[in-house]
Amino acid sequence: MARLRTYLLAAVAALFTTAALAQSSSSPVTVLSAADAQQYRQIFFDEKNGNFSDAQARIAQLSDRSLVGYAEAQHYLSPYSSASVDQLVDWMNQYRDLPIADRIYRLAVEKATVTVKRHHRVVAVKLTTTVPTPAPPPRRRGGGYEDPDLPDQSLSSKAARAVVAQITAARRAGQPQQGDAAVQALAAANSVPGSDIARLDVLVAASYMAAGQDYEAFDVALRPASADRQAAPMLDWWAGLAAYRMGRFDVAASRFETVLQNGAIPSWIRGGAAFWAARAYMQSGNPVRVVTLLNYASAQQPTFYGLLAEKLLGEENRSVFRDPVADAASTAALMQDPAAHRAVALWQVGEGEYVHDEMTRALANLALSNGQTYAAVARQMSFADLELRASEMLAARGTYLTGLFPVPSYKPADGYRLDQSLLLAFTRTESKFQPAAVSPMGARGLMQLMPATAAQLAHGQPSQSQLCDPSFNMNLGQKYLEQLLAMAGGGVLQLAAAYNAGPGNVMRWMNGKDDPLMFIETMPAQETRAYVKRVITYYWMYNRIAGKSSKTLEDTARGYWPRYDAMYTEQMAPAAALQPASAPVIPAEQPVSAPVATLQAASGPLPQDIPEQAAAPDAMAPIHLVPPPDVAASRAQPRATARERPYGIQALAVRDVSAPH
Repeated sequence: MARLRTYLLAAVAALFTTAALAQSSSSPVTVLSAADAQQYRQIFFDEKNGNFSDAQARIAQLSDRSLVGYAEAQHYLSPYSSASVDQLVDWMNQYRDLPIADRIYRLAVEKATVTVKRHHRVVAVKLTTTVPTPAPPPRRRGGGYEDPDLPDQSLSSKAARAVVAQITAARRAGQPQQGDAAVQALAAANSVPGSDIARLDVLVAASYMAAGQDYEAFDVALRPASADRQAAPMLDWWAGLAAYRMGRFDVAASRFETVLQNGAIPSWIRGGAAFWAARAYMQSGNPVRVVTLLNYASAQQPTFYGLLAEKLLGEENRSVFRDPVADAASTAALMQDPAAHRAVALWQVGEGEYVHDEMTRALANLALSNGQTYAAVARQMSFADLELRASEMLAARGTYLTGLFPVPSYKPADGYRLDQSLLLAFTRTESKFQPAAVSPMGARGLMQLMPATAAQLAHGQPSQSQLCDPSFNMNLGQKYLEQLLAMAGGGVLQLAAAYNAGPGNVMRWMNGKDDPLMFIETMPAQETRAYVKRVITYYWMYNRIAGKSSKTLEDTARGYWPRYDAMYTEQMAPAAALQPASAPVIPAEQPVSAPVATLQAASGPLPQDIPEQAAAPDAMAPIHLVPPPDVAASRAQPRATARERPYGIQALAVRDVSAPH
């Protein structure tokens, strides 16, 4: 993917303008004339209140008839209406693609069905069987910006796939050698391709690293023959991590450079390999390649290692993000799509119930040339989820909009107690701002809360509609984050991991860890590794949008454990608060561095942990908060230099070698 390399000379606040600033400079998009808009408002009022003859007279005067289907639907759904089945069928034949068609269909089926008594039993008899069904919902579209974090690791043989379960069970039991033995037995049988064995070795190496068995991980990562290694390029990643933790920094750098040079590996993973290679070269006392490697890593924006590399180079804000703009020509092109036209028309006349549905239909057929305009319209309508999806489509093709990090119009019911950037980062990761999102496990809403967890936080079982209410759900999610943050002693990496996999798991994973980046990369659950990096990346990006410096970014880049500190630089100042769009909102109808921080156990039982898989927070028992360490004392502690610490990189040392050699 092509990446923008423009160096920014203006201040962060000037580049990353807030949504409010963007909206204040443009007028809301409209599609109806003032006369038609006024007519439609009166038509909808008349249809809902039984003034059908007045409504029909006004419909005859319309020049834009895009909402006539909705007006007629309101007629038939009015309690004053006595629509026949034939009328409803005629409407379905003409307007079955409208989101409101579900209601008309149900009404038609109800009217077409009568009940009769036969032998003392009431039987439903359908008199009409020709009611057209509503058009299916559009295919979901969006994304492409955040693809899976690993190359294709699919296995071709059934026997190899069966061994995956054995490797997973052995890892969870803390016995990775059992999974290793299963792979070696399969290899000895010579019944599966060597490529499958190599891909299984990737899982075994990761299991050994999670268990702290670096030498075993290194040996496994080097075991496959070169021909088979091509099918498992991540073997060199794990070999690099193992060598780094073993103190064999030259070997680690070489392995990470092998990952970097492999074009089959996604660019964001290669950027991470470049960052780790730079770390290894610095530790080995060979800084010649460091700046080149960090430059490559920093080009992968906005990614976790890209931001870290950028910080070390002292050249922040390389990627240009701009606000979406809806000019007259592009707006006219977008309005050629019937669904987009209807969405804007409904929004213009104040009929908000189906605006989101229509915008979703428009997204399914969106031409990329109209993507920026679509994002701008979604922002004006305060549909953060749709603005994000359109922005992701464009980002996957090299165009970066501030809509990648939208600021919704809603907020927690009790206001923001945590840093707004942190809460929005979790919300974006959990649901991509879809208020009615439901996971396969049953987690609901913006913050993907399990019902049992929500009941504990709310001191009573919330209804499903409450959990889909943005302000209510965010409020409970914020409470849970506050509790986990206190348990983690303020550690933001531990916080993100605990929200995803449970604090008990994180306590075990933290045992003996003294390098924050190595902690992330060697957590047993791959989904949690990706989750933590995404949350923290979004946290840093939202800070940029707000024009704030990020102490956690600086600390992480220098090899320290980042710690949330509400009294330090990331405290949300009123002037820096992220603001939603100022356009009228018609929502859719839907329901410093401290020593190595450890996740401190509460005196009561911990929330139930999810065994090594990404999942919503599960049922939560009472938690007794543990006060974080004294802020002043932790920041007063002297920091070691890069050579004194086994894993750190000093930005100063990097800049010392930036001159040509």
